[in-house]
Amino acid sequence: MEKSLLAMFLLILPELVYGNLLEKNEKKLQEAYGVAGGIAEQAFSSIKTVHLYVGEERMMRRLSTALHPTLILGIKQGLLKGFFSVALESYLRFLHFLTSILNSFLNNHYNGLGASLMNIKHFAKAKILASLISEIINRVPPIDSTDRQGKTISIVNGALEFKDIDFTYPSKPETLVLKKFNLKVNACQTV
Repeated sequence: MEKSLLAMFLLILPELVYGNLLEKNEKKLQEAYGVAGGIAEQAFSSIKTVHLYVGEERMMRRLSTALHPTLILGIKQGLLKGFFSVALESYLRFLHFLTSILNSFLNNHYNGLGASLMNIKHFAKAKILASLISEIINRVPPIDSTDRQGKTISIVNGALEFKDIDFTYPSKPETLVLKKFNLKVNACQTV
């Protein structure tokens, strides 16, 4: 009984260490891709403005800078997977050698368990993605759509008017895009 528990521990321990390392790296990778994705989303959603202010070069530099951590983390993840595959293969071969020497019971029952634990990386990735989804689901929006306070318009005639609007993009608050902008659009008018 003690031998089988020791063998179980020897098979599971490297998988747990690998899964933990992979999970941490994958989480950092997902966060880095999130930052780069936010920059790309801003660029695409305001593509006319980026083009108008000849900001393609600057936007490409920002995106490239934001993607650099994903390159480093991707290399780290590849090395981690490669090293672990070789190390685990060697480790399992060593355990196989030991178990075949000790007795056939360990050889027949626990090598299959070690091989099945190779998929622990998928559980780690699923755990990370589940936490990201949970964050999105549990996010409280800054605007409360059920709040009845504030100004309620009693008569809507279809006209829309902006007066003295100053606007900056959240990504570049120091660059004023609209300054004292005024626009009036009457009902049924196309602009």
